[in-house]
Amino acid sequence: MLNLLRSKGSGALLLTFFLVCLAQRATAETATIAYAKLAAFQASFDSIPPAQRDRLILSLQILHADPANHTPIHLWADLDGKRTDITVAPDGDVALPAQPDWTARGVMLQTDQPRHSLQLKLGLRIRPPPGTTFPVNDLADAVPQAQQAINTGARQLAGLLAIFATPTIHAIRISFPRCCTETVTLQASGKTVLQQDKSGTITLPVDTLEAYRGGTLTSSAPITKLDPSTD
Repeated sequence: MLNLLRSKGSGALLLTFFLVCLAQRATAETATIAYAKLAAFQASFDSIPPAQRDRLILSLQILHADPANHTPIHLWADLDGKRTDITVAPDGDVALPAQPDWTARGVMLQTDQPRHSLQLKLGLRIRPPPGTTFPVNDLADAVPQAQQAINTGARQLAGLLAIFATPTIHAIRISFPRCCTETVTLQASGKTVLQQDKSGTITLPVDTLEAYRGGTLTSSAPITKLDPSTD
């Protein structure tokens, strides 16, 4: 996943992409965070013209600052004495509900973790195409869209000179619900089969995608995540 930070500029579209994690710790004494703060990131992303982001997803994760800590994180809103739970997946992905009235009411999201023990991670992903077989072009065409988002963010952060330091997407990391026997098969005039590694992902180089334009990609199971990689 490519990480991003919302710029301090005046425009709603200012999304700046980095290779490093945004280590923004929860600042309240009770390890809470304002719902409005998280919703603003999604609103900024949504304000990008749809044609420039229709293949992309903004992801939000809440993680332990200590990477060795794998304790489940629970997140909820407390409104008028009623608790509304917000799903946090094992990998930290947050399913943030769309609740504009929570912003107006200044709702704070609560966690069950010690203060100053959490971090936010905002990321850019490619939207997985439906099904397990789809045109390679569906995925290949998403790469320049993601790259343009990175380039735009870099220019907004540091001006035109930032183009010299802008990271380039070299591959897509494909994730599945389980590990570690899944495969991805690309087929056109030739055929390439890629296997999950021990981390549970398949690394698909952009060069390979381009070589199979016009062909098909078949995965042995539904794809859960497509993370652009600049490694």
